[in-house]
Amino acid sequence: MRELYDIAENIRKCTNCSRCRDRMLAIPGEGDGKIMIVGFSPGPEEDRLGMPFVNSKLNELLESISLTRKDCFLTYCLKCYSEKKEFTLECKKWLDQQISVIQPKLIVVLGEGVLKFLFNKYEFEKVCGSMIEKKYFIVSGLDSEEIIKEIKKIKI
Repeated sequence: MRELYDIAENIRKCTNCSRCRDRMLAIPGEGDGKIMIVGFSPGPEEDRLGMPFVNSKLNELLESISLTRKDCFLTYCLKCYSEKKEFTLECKKWLDQQISVIQPKLIVVLGEGVLKFLFNKYEFEKVCGSMIEKKYFIVSGLDSEEIIKEIKKIKI
C-alpha cells in the first residue's frame, strides 16, 4: 500500500509543530487491517521504539478475540511524543489521510481526547460506549469489554 507508506514517510519528516523537537521517532502507525485503533499520543517507550501501543493492554485484548496487532491499524492522533502537554491539530491531516487510504470498517476511539481531536461536536459522556457516524466506536480505554463486542461484529 504505497499511499500509506508515503504518509508514514511524511510523518517521519514532519516539522510542522514543536513536538518534533522532543521526539526520537515519529509514530505513524502500523498494521494492515480494516479495524483502526486510535489513541491520543505516544508515550516515551513508543517514542524510543518507534511503534504504537507498547506495554499496553492492547495485545491482551486482541489475543482474546484471536487477532494480532497486524490485523488492525494502530495509531495516534498526535504522531510525536513530547513531555510538554501541548495540543496541536497539525497531525490531524495525517490521521485524516490514513483514514482515507485505509477506509476502516471500524475506528475504535480511545478516550475523550481522541474524540475531541476527531470531532468537536460530541460530548464524551453521552457517546462513550456507543457507535457514532456508523464507524467510530467511542470507549474510555482498552479495558472496555464493549471493544471486544464491536470488533467481533465486523471481524474480517
